[in-house]
Amino acid sequence: MKRILFTLLIFSTFSVVRAQSSKHSLTTNHAGLNNKSGLKLELSINPALSIGRFGSEFVLGGEISLSRNFTPDMEGALSAGYTKFFYGHNNELIPVKAGMRYFLIPKIYLGAQAGVAFSPTDGGAYFIYSPTVGWKINNQFDISLKYDHFSNEPSVLGFNLTYKIGL
Repeated sequence: MKRILFTLLIFSTFSVVRAQSSKHSLTTNHAGLNNKSGLKLELSINPALSIGRFGSEFVLGGEISLSRNFTPDMEGALSAGYTKFFYGHNNELIPVKAGMRYFLIPKIYLGAQAGVAFSPTDGGAYFIYSPTVGWKINNQFDISLKYDHFSNEPSVLGFNLTYKIGL
């Protein structure tokens, strides 16, 4: 938890420093989607492998996110998704997260999200955090390498392919 808070503090510090010296308009964002609300709907598919106590097994997930630029280089997002583990007991999780993305340069970003993963299998709720490094392919697509750590399941390392729609 301390690592997550420290990471978010570092991202916000850099964002404030860059925002002070930036002359960009808030309506122009790194997704290239210029819209009045500044909101973007993001649809993602997440193929991955579990790592940890059960070995490497296939994991597949999807997410829907709502994001908004706070500065030209800092973006916040709320997301909800579905993750299916394809090993012995075939667990399913529904992660709900909030987080930030910081664009180091216009096409490369670092991100961090944290939240709760609900399990319809056992009725539990578990902590999740997800650091990410990503690349904006074009105005509507990006791809990232993502690490998801669930408190009740093995960690997951995978890709995240995202399609963005300006609202």
